[in-house]
Amino acid sequence: MIKIIGAFLLIISGFSAGMMMAQGLKKKVLFYEDLLSFLSELKSLISYTSQPLSDVFGENTFNGVFNEFSNAVHLSMQCENTFEDAWKKSLSVLSDGVPLEDDDISLISEFGRGLGKTDISGQIALCELISAKADSRLQMCRKDKESKSQMYKTLGVLGGAATALLII
Repeated sequence: MIKIIGAFLLIISGFSAGMMMAQGLKKKVLFYEDLLSFLSELKSLISYTSQPLSDVFGENTFNGVFNEFSNAVHLSMQCENTFEDAWKKSLSVLSDGVPLEDDDISLISEFGRGLGKTDISGQIALCELISAKADSRLQMCRKDKESKSQMYKTLGVLGGAATALLII
């Protein structure tokens, strides 16, 4: 009886591990959706308000993780940091809870390096460029989520079942 309960717990733990992997894919899709929303809002603020970046990040509310990120940038800028340094220091806020890879972080770093260095039309063009790159990555993440989510769940259950069979 105890072996059966143990086997059942192994199968459930395998399924849970698969669910966690699938959840990571879902979080990445949500991250890129939030990034596109952030870039769109930022582009509008840059083009219509002509506010300095410190005001843009201090006075506005963005979606999802980018609200915390903008607050971190604003706080870092208040501590006498340049915008680029504040952006770099605040990148850690984005990776909390979202499984970001190096190319994801480099995309956002690239945006931070270019933002505020040109005139308004250059910044708008930068927003559009990064939006196009983020949109293509969002499409890739959605495909990954559709194709790999079920696979992770199935592999988790099968891995748990195989371990349970080995133990019994």
